[in-house]
Amino acid sequence: MFGMSPRLSTQHLALVAALAETGGVGAAAQRLGLTQPAASHRLREAERRLGAPLALRRGGGIVLTDAGARLAAFAVRYLGELARLERDVEAARTGAVELPVMIGLGWLAFGEAVGVREVAAGL
Repeated sequence: MFGMSPRLSTQHLALVAALAETGGVGAAAQRLGLTQPAASHRLREAERRLGAPLALRRGGGIVLTDAGARLAAFAVRYLGELARLERDVEAARTGAVELPVMIGLGWLAFGEAVGVREVAAGL
């Protein structure tokens, strides 16, 4: 359907976002409930999968490369949208709200086009 499978998982994205926010592998690891070695391993794995460095060690912390900064900005947007989608789907399942759905460049209230309860029943 998409032509190629993503090389990174949400765990990789969460780590890069946490690195951008904290500036250190240890602090990012703590924020995500990981050990520092596990976070370092996940970072190396992301870099290997992409074939590009994402962070450079500098003075006891890290500095994201251009690729790392770009990925971090994407990760923050993506993870935020994913969290909102999960909340919206749960709310729609319980009949609490309508689901907004992105159609091209505009938003369509999903409940206006298709009954939310009908959609939620199919979930």
